[in-house]
Amino acid sequence: MNDFIKRRAGSFVWFVLLALALVLPSLAWRLTQERAMHSTSLLFDLIEIQNLTALQKENKFAKLMEAGISGFFAPEYTGEELAKGVLPNLLIQPLQLCPPEIREKFAASVGTVIVLDDPVAAPMQREYLSRRFDEGESAAAGQTLYYRIPLNYFQLEKTGILPDLRSIQYLSMAGAPIVYAPAPGFSCSVEGVLQSL
Repeated sequence: MNDFIKRRAGSFVWFVLLALALVLPSLAWRLTQERAMHSTSLLFDLIEIQNLTALQKENKFAKLMEAGISGFFAPEYTGEELAKGVLPNLLIQPLQLCPPEIREKFAASVGTVIVLDDPVAAPMQREYLSRRFDEGESAAAGQTLYYRIPLNYFQLEKTGILPDLRSIQYLSMAGAPIVYAPAPGFSCSVEGVLQSL
């Protein structure tokens, strides 16, 4: 009986060694491939670009690229972040808080309004919003644009609404690589949103 167990144990050891010998070449190849494909990217958050003055932007941008920045991280801001003022000249509020002359311009009397008060960025922002929220509508009063999203203000707190299009445009013209990070949101056409970027 002991001889039988010893032979079985010996056979098992030989089987394990044979399996290991067959696996080692493919395992070595896989490890080599994983090491060769391993790369690291260093991204600079776009919100930090806003903190630079116009004169600093040119110099700092060049220095950042020389320092090894791989690209710039461009997040889509949520309603909560927009309410905190991450984008200048932009306000998000319930439609009921708008002046009556603005509320009258919209077909519906409920929803959330994005007030776009930057004459340069407002057309781009309105285009993006119209692709992101295709059931929304826009109105103008002077140079200020208003875009009504037919969703409750509280529904938009954690929903992606708008990225910093002005900084994205600036970096795009400078030839910098941009990593766009959409926030969670309601369904929309991805192609349409990407076209507006």
